[in-house]
Amino acid sequence: MKYYDANINGVKDAAEVAVKGVTIQLYNSTGALIATKVTSADGKYCFNHLKLGIYTVKEVLPSGATWIGTSPTSLSVTLDTYGVVSDGHNFGNICLGEGNGRTLGFWSNENGQALITPAMLTGLNNLPLENAADRDQNFASKTDFRNLLLRGTASSNMGYKLSTQLAAMYLK
Repeated sequence: MKYYDANINGVKDAAEVAVKGVTIQLYNSTGALIATKVTSADGKYCFNHLKLGIYTVKEVLPSGATWIGTSPTSLSVTLDTYGVVSDGHNFGNICLGEGNGRTLGFWSNENGQALITPAMLTGLNNLPLENAADRDQNFASKTDFRNLLLRGTASSNMGYKLSTQLAAMYLK
């Protein structure tokens, strides 16, 4: 599982959210890439129908911001005669962003809105952002993003307010 390690302790805690859309790679014992998966909406990935042997599983850190691994970014897995590894590895990260000093106010005004591209919205949709209802926040438009920035307060939900800050930091 890929998750956003909000408290930076390297452990998937109950309140921490999954990160979708992250590439996970599988290498064989010779170091050759043999499979690639992308984490699903619940942050999970799975490699099936593998032969017995030693494999390395690696995450590819998302681009567009400064992501730092809070747990190992690769691990070695040995499939023995039982051939089943049900207890996979959780990849934890924290995003430091590259906000370039641009604030919530900048991104919510017409100057910031003019700079937002569809690719930026896609990147934002891959972050573990919450709305006021404590649900995943996704952006179909610049207006959706602007509304998050302008309405996010700690009085309704601290995760909502933190999501506004993370979103602003993420954008370049």
